[in-house]
Amino acid sequence: MGNSEEAARWLKQARIDLESAENNLGFKSYELVCFLSHQVAEKSLKTLLYSIGLRPFGHSLRDLLNQVIKNKKQLTLEIPMECAIELDKHYIPTRYPDAFVSGIPHDYYTEKNAKDCLKWSKKILNLTENYLKNIKES
Repeated sequence: MGNSEEAARWLKQARIDLESAENNLGFKSYELVCFLSHQVAEKSLKTLLYSIGLRPFGHSLRDLLNQVIKNKKQLTLEIPMECAIELDKHYIPTRYPDAFVSGIPHDYYTEKNAKDCLKWSKKILNLTENYLKNIKES
């Protein structure tokens, strides 16, 4: 049996994180947009897993998506692994200066990086929302 209350909490925070990511795009905080995009996707995938009664753990989108795929009988949706893998690349280096030989994360992230990350996270969030909406309507 799923945990719809916990799933709803995670989905609500994913939506807030998306709004924050979009706001930071305007501030040219591209590294933060990329990190928040990862958070949107992570919370969206955890929403799905909570919705079927699992207790997801960890921050790897690839691993979380593999859990979704493993539970395909309960979660009949297709989320591109490419989105998860690309966003996973931005979990640590977006936040820590020692991820680079010199400079800080802000020096390395571009508007294109930020827009790509937003696109991938929105795709995962939209697929999650559509899946949950279709389940409720069934």
